[in-house]
Formats: sequence, structure tokens, C-alpha cells
Amino acid sequence: MQIKAQCKQRVGVVLFLFFVATRIALYISGGKLVFLIYFSFLMIGASVYCFGAIGSLLVASLLAFTDTYLIYPFLREIYVGSEISITLVIQVFSYLLIAVVGGLIVEKNWMQKLKLQRTESELKVLQDIDKAIPVTLDRGKLLDKVLELAIQVIKKAEIGSILLVEPSDGTLTIEGVYGYPEHIKGTKISRGEGYTGWIAENKKPLLVEDTQYDISRGRFISKLTNFKEDIGIKSSIATPIMVSDELIGVIILHNTTQTHAFNLNDLSTLTSVANQTAVAIQNTEFYQRSQRAVTEALVVYKVGQAITSRLQMDELLSFVMDSAMQMFSANEGSIMFLDESDFLRIKVSSGLDSKIVKETRLKLGESIAGWVALNKKPVLVNDISDDPRFKKMQPRAGLCSALSVPLIAKEKVIGVLNLGSTCPAKFNQSDLRLLTTLASQVAIAIENAKLFREMEELYLDTIKSFVAAIEAKDPNTRGHSEHVTKYAVAIAGAMNTSEQEIEIIRVAALLHDIGKIGVHEDILNKPGSLTDDEYRVIQAHPFIATQIISHIPRMKEVVNIIYHHHEHYNGNGYCCGLKGGSIPIGARILAVADAFDAMTSARPYRDALSLSEAINELKRNANEQFDPKIVKVFCQLIEKNPEIFQDLLDTQELREGLTESPKVVH
Repeated sequence: MQIKAQCKQRVGVVLFLFFVATRIALYISGGKLVFLIYFSFLMIGASVYCFGAIGSLLVASLLAFTDTYLIYPFLREIYVGSEISITLVIQVFSYLLIAVVGGLIVEKNWMQKLKLQRTESELKVLQDIDKAIPVTLDRGKLLDKVLELAIQVIKKAEIGSILLVEPSDGTLTIEGVYGYPEHIKGTKISRGEGYTGWIAENKKPLLVEDTQYDISRGRFISKLTNFKEDIGIKSSIATPIMVSDELIGVIILHNTTQTHAFNLNDLSTLTSVANQTAVAIQNTEFYQRSQRAVTEALVVYKVGQAITSRLQMDELLSFVMDSAMQMFSANEGSIMFLDESDFLRIKVSSGLDSKIVKETRLKLGESIAGWVALNKKPVLVNDISDDPRFKKMQPRAGLCSALSVPLIAKEKVIGVLNLGSTCPAKFNQSDLRLLTTLASQVAIAIENAKLFREMEELYLDTIKSFVAAIEAKDPNTRGHSEHVTKYAVAIAGAMNTSEQEIEIIRVAALLHDIGKIGVHEDILNKPGSLTDDEYRVIQAHPFIATQIISHIPRMKEVVNIIYHHHEHYNGNGYCCGLKGGSIPIGARILAVADAFDAMTSARPYRDALSLSEAINELKRNANEQFDPKIVKVFCQLIEKNPEIFQDLLDTQELREGLTESPKVVH
């Protein structure tokens, strides 16, 4: 627009000089009056088109002056009569009338074109904002785009920001920026503080032509130089973002090089942008609420599934921790339990140093988690260093905001679920509500897991009683299960088996002979050889054991080991005739431990073997009945850790056997 105006001015100057030169030429040549008048009107018309009302009026006045004092005295020498004076009056009046009326018409046309161009620019910005909504449903990115578009149409604007109202406390938070560094996002400004705070307080647009001499400076400019980019600001415009008379934010633009950079038209354009931005924000918030509702429902559903499918406490807590960290994009998190001394200790964590996990021990009321546990209330902390409840504490380096909710079961706090972020104001009230819902589900799951574990332990104790009853039926096998358990766990540990697998092997070894409860004691205590039928009864005891314990969920792997612990490495064992590596590793370990204790224990039909005899028997049957690798590990174990077999060494018969052949353990 400015370029076009400059072009018109230049054309007008050229035409003006041309017509002046023409009039001078006519004057010198003694031209006719009609030609003088003709060229005068052409000059006025050109000035009307190029300069508007004021410019053309000056030109008309100059022409009237030249005609009155220069041209007409010359013409009186040529023409005689009063018609020269009348012609002069009419001509001057015509000059002025054409200049004023024509200039006003042209200026009105200019204003209409200018308004149309401005309206077109505004419509383009609004259309671009509409286009950005479906492409950019992330609110921060959308607001950055709005500022970019607004600064494109308001040419003098250089930097700007959009601040949104925080519903919880009414403060303004910077969420969109242009020309500012990204790190200022999240900064809060109180109502009444700074230009934006004044606008939020009064809900009125603001035009500041010169910030240095602004008469309202003392009232609301205090926050203008919060950021180094604000120091050189010369002029500003800002307007509230409203939805049905409710303030939801403020948009403000600045010029850092020029005073009086903005006018009321710019403010009107910015107001139109603000109105469209309000619609865009509503749409993104509706989308985010919809997404949040779907996410919350999905999380609750997944946790519900976890409750029914994950009765292992550690597995459940790890699942909850991972889900919460991912859902809230937190940098760190923990689940803490109250111990018997009412101290909070970390049970599961993410993003925390192992030393912190090990050493953290909080009293009730201490730190954020202790406060939550003491008050039984969830808490949202946007800035730990500025929160009066916690600013005296020393947060970990970089930790800015936090969510913490109590785990309550049967109206009693059993722990706390914590999330932390290095970003200020990372979380909001919706996050707090969702985490509270999640915590209630977790508390139920924890309580269910505890009840299940108690029932399982009770059932396991009952089974142990059955084992004791079995061993009581046969005095010769008393302590057999404990010995087998000790040997099997030692072998598994020497083979670098995981703790979870060792625990499974321990339970399997303890319960491996529980099926003998279904075998008559006449068969168990028979001093002579068993008949084929009696042997088949004995062979059924692994199957009977699986029938007793198979309905316990945690016993699936245990059942598999017990069922196959009489399989032979060469495939000649029972119950399924499995061979080699197809036999579960736990069952192969249990087979060696079980056979070793049986050989070194007295039976009605034979005496106990010495330690060296038992070892030789294991070696002789390696590759046939036993896994040779496990036999080798077991023999090395006897050599390196003889204290495991101290009970055997304390037996007189075995001591004698070891004395007879001391090299066999090697």
C-alpha cells in the first residue's frame, strides 16, 4: 500500500511539473484563454488523483494565485471587457470546488480500498488460523502459529506472546511466543501486573504508542521488562481473548524500534485475531478433553485388567509406574509404602538414582510425599521453590513441578504415588484427577494382591502340613523335602539361575513328594522289592501332586517341575518319557537333588550310601538318568561349599565313607 502511494505521488509530481511547464509555455507564447483553463483543470485533476483533497486544494490555490496575479493581467492586454473578471471568479471557484469535491471522493475511495485490503488481510489471517486448527491440535503450537500470522498482517509488530488464564488461580501463563525464546513458556504473571495483567484485570484492549511516556506507566508497566527482549520495546498493542464475556487469555504485540508504530486499525485487526483465536482455543481444548477422556478410560481399563491378571505385587507396581510415567510425560516417579514404623520407603521407581531409592526414608509430614500421607490429600505443585508449603525443602536439582497422591485402602494410607518434572507448571488439575483415580485403582489392586498372597501362603502352609504328615507316615523320609530343597537351591544358584526361577525351584523341591499322600503307607514302608502294580502306584505320585496344587495361579511353573522330576535324561523316565533338553531345567536339577538325598538316606530295604558312593552313582548315571552338566555342577559344589552338606558329614556312617575315599569329591 505504501509503495502504491509513493508511486502515485511521483506520478503527480511529474504531471504537475509538466502542466506548469505547459502553462509557462502558453504564457510566453500568448496562448488562448481556453487552453489555459483546460490545462489548469488537468493539473487539478491530476493532483486530485495523486494527492487527495488537501494536496489538490493547495494546487488549486496555487493556480488561482497564478491566474489572478500573473495570467489575467497579461490577458487584459489581449481581451477587453468585464467578461475577463467574471471568467476569473468562475475559474477560481471551479478550481477550488473541483479540488475539494474531487479530493474527498478520491480519498473516500482510497479509504474504502485500504479498508478492503485490511479486511482481506484479516480474513486471510482468520482463514489461516482456521486451517491451522485441524493440522495443529497441540495448543502451544497453535498459539505460536496464531502469533506468526498476526505479525504477518500487522506489519509493524516484531515480537509477541499469548498468555492464557489458569483456572485454578486466575494467573496468566505464557503459552505462545513469537520472537521470544521458548524457555519463557510457562512463566506466570498475576492479574493487574504488567500490560497483560492490566488487560486481564480490565478486559479492555490497549494501544501504547510510546512506552516511555505512557501516562499509565506507573500502574501496569512493572512487568514489561521481565525478559531481556522487552527492554527495547517502544510501542505495544494488546487485547483480551474472550469467550462469552469470560476472559481466557491475552494477546500482545510489540515494536522494539519505533514509537507510534501501531494505530487503531491495527488494534481492530488484533481484536479480530483474538476472537478467532478464542474459537481455536475452544476447539483444541474440546479435542484435548476428548482425548483426555479416552486416555483416562483406557488407563482405568488397563489398570482394571492388571488387577485381574497381575496378582504379583512387584509386577503390578512396575506396570502402574511405567503407565503413569508414559501417560503424564514425567521425568521421574515412585511408589512409596509405609513400613511398620510409619516411614515412607520407595518400593518401585523410575528415573531415580539407585542411591536415592535405597536411602530415602520419610517421616509423615516430611517432604511432599510425607505431607500427602499425613493429610490424606492429593497435591499439585507447579513450582516447588515457590510453594509456601514446600519451599523450605531442598528439591533435587532440576525438579520443578510434582504430582503426589495417597494410596488409601480401607480408609488407611498405605503409601504414596509420586510424579515429578523438570518443567515448571508441567501438570494441571486434570492430571491430578486422573492420577487420583489411578491411585484408587492401584490401592485396590495392592490390597487384593496382599489378600491373595495371604491366601496363597495359607494354602502353602496347609500343603507343608501335608508334607509333614507324609513324612510322619514314613520315619525314614523325615526331613527329605528340606534336604532336597537345600540341594536344589544350591545347584540353581551355582548355575546363575535368576532369583525368580530359584524361588520356583525352592517351592517345587519342598512340595515334590506331596503326591505320596495318595500312596498307601504299606507301599511306602515296604522293606522288600515292589511289585509292578505297586511301582505303578508310586509312579503316579507326581500326577497326584499336580492335582493338589495346579489350581494355584503362581504354581504353574512349580507344577511343571514336580510333574517331570522323575524323567530320565535318556528318555526312560516317567511321567511323559521326556528326553534331554525337553525336560524342564528345574526338573533336571530336582532329579539330581532328590536322588542324592535318597541315596544318602537309609530306607527299609537298604542302608544309606556314603557321600563318595552317592557321588560315584551320580557320575555313573550321568547322560542316562541325570543331566551331566548338573551332575558336574553338583560335584563342584560339594567340593567348594562342604558346609551345605554338614548334616551328612555329621553322620557317623558318612564320615567313615568319606574317610575311605577322600579323593572322590574331586
